[in-house]
Parts: sequence; C-alpha cells; structure tokens
Amino acid sequence: MLKNFIILFVVCICCAKMPVSASVDIIPRPVKLIVQDGNFSFNEKCVIVVTSETRVDGDHLADYLSPAMGFRLSVVEKVRKGQKAVYLSIDRKLAKISDEAYRLEVTEQDIRIQGATTKGVFYGIQSLLQLLPADIYRKNTCEANWLVPCVEMEDYPRFSWRGLSLDVSRQFYSLDFIKSCIDWLAMHKLNVFHWHLTDDEGWRIEIKKYPELTSVGGWRGPKEKVLPSFGSGYCRYGGYYTQDQVREVVKYAAERQVMIMPEIEVPGHSRAVAAAYPSILCDYIDTLKHKNPQNSWCAGNEHNYEMLGDILKEVAALFPCPYIHIGGDEVDMSYWENCRRCTQLKKQSGFQKTEEIQNYFIRRVEKLVEAAGKKMGGWCEIMYGGELEKGTAIFSWIDTKHGIDAARRGFPVVMMPGEYCYFDMGQTSLERGHWWAGLVPTEKAYSFNPLIPDSLKLEERKLVMGVEGGIWSEMLDRPAWYCEYQMFPRLCALAEVAWTPQEQREWGDFRHRLEKSHYMRLYESGIRFRVPFPEVKYHTEVLSAVLPYENAVVRYTSDGSEPTCFSSLYTNAISTATPERYRFRTFFTPNWGSISVGVEKSQVPAMSVSTNISAASGCQPELLTDGNDKTCFRSDRRVVDGDYVLFEFKEPLNCRKITVKSGMYQTTRYIISHGLVELSMDGKRFIKSGVFDMNGDSEIPCTVPVKALRITFTESQFEERLNLKDLFIE
Repeated sequence: MLKNFIILFVVCICCAKMPVSASVDIIPRPVKLIVQDGNFSFNEKCVIVVTSETRVDGDHLADYLSPAMGFRLSVVEKVRKGQKAVYLSIDRKLAKISDEAYRLEVTEQDIRIQGATTKGVFYGIQSLLQLLPADIYRKNTCEANWLVPCVEMEDYPRFSWRGLSLDVSRQFYSLDFIKSCIDWLAMHKLNVFHWHLTDDEGWRIEIKKYPELTSVGGWRGPKEKVLPSFGSGYCRYGGYYTQDQVREVVKYAAERQVMIMPEIEVPGHSRAVAAAYPSILCDYIDTLKHKNPQNSWCAGNEHNYEMLGDILKEVAALFPCPYIHIGGDEVDMSYWENCRRCTQLKKQSGFQKTEEIQNYFIRRVEKLVEAAGKKMGGWCEIMYGGELEKGTAIFSWIDTKHGIDAARRGFPVVMMPGEYCYFDMGQTSLERGHWWAGLVPTEKAYSFNPLIPDSLKLEERKLVMGVEGGIWSEMLDRPAWYCEYQMFPRLCALAEVAWTPQEQREWGDFRHRLEKSHYMRLYESGIRFRVPFPEVKYHTEVLSAVLPYENAVVRYTSDGSEPTCFSSLYTNAISTATPERYRFRTFFTPNWGSISVGVEKSQVPAMSVSTNISAASGCQPELLTDGNDKTCFRSDRRVVDGDYVLFEFKEPLNCRKITVKSGMYQTTRYIISHGLVELSMDGKRFIKSGVFDMNGDSEIPCTVPVKALRITFTESQFEERLNLKDLFIE
C-alpha cells in the first residue's frame, strides 16, 4: 500500500438499508444451540404468557417488539387453547448451572423461555430478539415477516462480571447517552456499567454535603478553577449528575439486569476536588520540582478521611452495587515526600518507603468503604506497599500479570488489561486513539482469554470474577459519536469473551456472525459503529481494492477529495499513473456519516527551529523537522506571554498554505489558546498572518515565498503544557 494513500471508512445512520432475513448468528455465541426445521411467526394475535415473577420481563418483551412490529402483544397469565404464545417462566433447576442461565425453545406453535432467575429470562429475551430479523431493533414501524427459526438453546455465562467502564470526567456525557450505553450492554448480555465519575478534569456526581465539588469542580474553562483540557476550548464546559438523576439511571439499569458500580478516584487524579476544596492538598510543595497543580489528597491530613467518609456514605446510598471503586492508580507520591504532614506520618509510622503511605491511605479508605456498607474495588496499584482486606477487588488494567498476582494473593479480580480491553486505543495506525498499550483491533480484543492457561491453580481461577472493557475519553471530544465508534464492534467481541466458553470461541466464526447479521443489528439500534476500510494496492500502474467484507460498499475519488455517498462506486481495478490522488472509503450503507483517517504527506523542507521554551524530556524542538506527525515538541511548563517558536527555512518556501497544528496526537489536549502566527519574506521583518482557532490550529494562506514563520504567544496558555506538531505545508 502506498504510504501517502488516505484510506477512509464510515460509521452510519441513515434511511436506506439492505434487507436482512432472520438468521441464527447470535452474539455472544450461546453454549448450546440446535437449529430445527420450521419457523415461529409473530402476529397481532400472539400473546406473552407470564407468571407473577416474570410479569416485568413480559412487559419488557412487549416494549421491545412493539415499535418495529407496529402492534403490542398482550401480556397475560393464561392463554386460550391453540393460541400462539411466548411463555416466560422460572426453572430453579437451572440455578445449579448459574443464576443467569436460561433455556430457549422455539417451535412453530410457541416460544418458551425459562430462566434460573429473572436474569436468565432477560438474557433469553435478548437471544430471542437476535433470532428475529434485524428490523426488530428499529424505533419505527416497518413491514417484515416476523419469523423466528425453530431452535433449542441452553445458555449461561462464562463469567459473572461482564462490564464496561466509561470515563465521564474528561468528556461529559448526557443522561440519554448513559442510558443508551446501558441498552447496548444489555443487548450483549453485559451486566456491569463501571461509571468513572471523578478525575482531574471534572467531578460529575452531586454530593450534598460538599456542593462545591460540582459547582466548582464540575466545570472547566478560562475563568474556572479547573482549566480547559481535552477539547473543551474557550467556553465553560462540564456538568454533573444530580442524585435524582443517578437514582433514575440506577433504576433504568437494574430493569435491564445491569449493575452500576461508581468510581470515586482517590488519592490521585483529584485536581477537580482540589479546585473546590484546596484544603485536601499537602501543605508544602517544592515549586521547583512540581510545576503542575497538585492532584493528590494529603495522606497526613486527618480531616480528609472525615470528608471522604461523608462522600462515600452519600455515594453508597445511591448505588445497590456491593462495590465502590476508589481508583488508586497513577498516584504522584512525590507530593507526599515534600509534605510536612505526610513526612511526619511516615516517621511516626516507621514507614521505609513512600509506597507505604499509599497503602496507609488506601487502608483508611477501605475502612470508610466498609463503614458505608460496601466492599472496595481499585486499580491494581492499590496492592503496592502493604496488605489489603481479602474481599477487596483488584481491577487489573496495566497487564495480566497484576491480575494473576492478585488472584494468587487471594483477591477477587476483574481482568481488563489495556492491550486487549481498552477501547480508547487506536484500532489501526491510521485512526485516532491512544497507543501506549498498542493497537487494539477487534480481532485482538476477541483473542483475550481472562483465564490465561496454566497461570493459575483451580482455586485461584475461581477468583477471576470476569472481564471489563475500558473507555477513557481524552480523545473522544469530536465528532460527537466517536465514543460509539470506539466501542463497536469491539464491545461485541468483549461480550463473547465474557460469556462464551473459551473452547467454543473462534475468530473466523465470530467475524462471520458479525458481518452477516450483527452489523445490521447495530445499525438498526442507532449505533454509529466502525467498519473496516478496504485494502488498497498499487502495482504496474493499476489500483485495486479488496472489499473488507461481503457486500461492503466502497467509493472513491481521483482528485484528492474525500469520497461521499455520491462518489464513484468501486467495481473494478483502476488504471492510473497518479495513485496518490485517489481516496477510498467503505460505506456500510450508501449514506452520509463518515470519518477520514490519515493525512497526505506534506512537503518537509530543510529548516531549523528555535525557541525560548524549555522542552520536556524526549520532546525536543528538533522533532518539528522530522516529517513525522506522531512526534512533537512538548514544553515542560506553561507557555506564557512573550514566548515564541521560530521556524527558519533554508530556501524561501513556495507553497499555497501552511497549517500550524497544536495538541497531542489526534486530540485537543495541550493546544495553543492565545497566540499569533507571523510570516517573513526575509527572515527579519515579520507580518501578523494568522490566529488560532478553538482546536489550537491556524491556517495561513501564502501568496509570496516564505523565509521564516514565527509563533508568538500573547497570553498565558490555558493548559499547563504545550504540544506543537510538524507544520503542514501544501
């Protein structure tokens, strides 16, 4: 593939669609499934037969079916002889397998769903929906033959903990979006929504005893105490969930068999708390060593534990979940090393290492969580520095080794290593996303086995409760649907990892079910999901594209512009001597709604860069001349009025336009908020030529040869550091 191709792909929501008939392609794959001859056909005379225990499930099933079918099935406790029916009941014998087990039998006359508990009945309903045509997920009435293939199914989950963690601090998501996430989890038989409610960039849950946590800590912006970051720009940005809204979401989730676990991040990642209540911080910091605002609770301040106890009691009262997650990761312990109270605590307690201060803090919080009637969960770093209660759950995000170590030490474990389970990671090198844990395409997410063979003894394996996916929202500020794009279809893969026995999982089979039927279910559910882009090759002056899956729609342009639904349809190889001008895009359906990946290589002229701004380690100004858009110059301090960066070109530059880009790779963190771009024809006299937009970028048209370009900063920047990228020259 040529390096300077732009390969494009889509996510889609539109009116046009491809017809899909009922198919036995369920995700996650059931444990036992036998397909019989014949079909059950829904019509208006069918009824849903329930018991007193399954009445709520019957109403849910009727609610699921009615929008697309255009009629609502009656929910009854008795049925007339010969009347077609869906029977929902409890069979407690199934509880010997799992309290989430179910049996689903479809004949031409009736459908029977039996669950060990109402959980099993609910999951049986989710499988029934996937046996229907994908149209059943539509929100409006459509014409379809509502046929269900005759099957016998017995099913139960591999793990009891099947979750997704969502960060709502960096980006704040509406209540409607949170409810949509819960619907998507339920659809895939996932049962835990891990709500990451607090972090440096915002406190998102109302605490009545400490109202400034939300009135101050819930907002960031130029005039706020929490500074702008992650694309929030020059405007006041943020929000929070009231306690009434939290109760509403918890109830909504419980009705869909999803448990919500709150996360209140301590002792690090707490800059939003400190903005509202600075008294939580250490009482002395060496300002020469710490250039950024503190973000850790003081471990030696006794009042902090009283405050945390109050917070945790209010949180515990809102969530039935037996766990409260307290974070505990990435704590900058050097604050404690310079704090009078913390150093006194270290001396009095006889601690030899600063990690022991962390363990002291975590153990205190552990007691507060227990006093609130809950068990504690935390990231794997909470194991450092000392012992914990054996009931404390460890969430292993760094790697699988920490989870294995936790299980061997007797802790319950949730496996969610970033290299498989973090869906904020990029899916390919051409797409936006983090990369510290490597690329995480759907196939890699699917390959994860939470019970690594031969790593744990039988009793230790029982401590692995399950698996979670993680979405951290630093890079999800734009477009608005990018969170969904990062979730799907990787969340489908996670669902099968969590539910289906390891020996029954196979990537080719999963991919077939995904492409044949499940993409359309996601589409009809209104989810903006990712589809693969085509593989494009150039050989002997011929361009050829391989469709990423059967019936994929690939369109292209030959003038360097991005393809749309009106662009030429790719059907055969293309003869051309100028392949660099072609762009290709995959469409799930021929519609709008797309995102482009990659950028055309700009010219990299010989030049030098100078600045008065000191650089962070490994991010020197010289990186701005290497032609690699993934490297950058990063300051080690806040940039202020009078700072500058100067580009001097060896030969005058003849070009149409120069774009100055700031911020971390493919995101809007550490951007330029106040500055000018000046151009010079002789390298001596400079003319103001551009300013920076909300995304920290500036486009400067060039009508004469340019010998030098200077960025002059006019005010103290919003963020504590600056990332400057290579110039993009056209």
